[in-house]
Amino acid sequence: MRILFLATMCTAIFPLDTVGQSLVGVWKPVEDVDLRGSDAGHHTSDVQPGLLIFTQKHYSEMHIRGFTPRPRLSDNPTDEERGRSYQLLVAHSGIYTWNDSTITFKPMVAQNPAMMAGITRTLQVRLQQDSLWFTIRAPGKLPYRVDR
Repeated sequence: MRILFLATMCTAIFPLDTVGQSLVGVWKPVEDVDLRGSDAGHHTSDVQPGLLIFTQKHYSEMHIRGFTPRPRLSDNPTDEERGRSYQLLVAHSGIYTWNDSTITFKPMVAQNPAMMAGITRTLQVRLQQDSLWFTIRAPGKLPYRVDR
């Protein structure tokens, strides 16, 4: 199982206006910790590409799941090949709110149509300088870090 974007830990709680200003910008995955499965462990050098972009009210996230690059598609890929490649891509954009040490994402457009059905995702977040840690509350999940 996979974690989420990881950064550096911070014990302070930031007010909304300070945090919003601090979050604004472009972040990229740099660290991921998994507790289960064949990918269990602390990952830094094999974290796959991604971007998380924050404005004052909106966000956009795209990243590749897993720890190995997606296989290149052949010149005439089968539906199965496309499906395997597509499943590794996470893509959604929408609005976010910050409340103390949590952030809630509400997708407006997403690769997965189910995410656009009013689903929100709330994560624990810690911010320190140019590092941001997200923690997914799910079995086998630990913080995932993004840096500016």
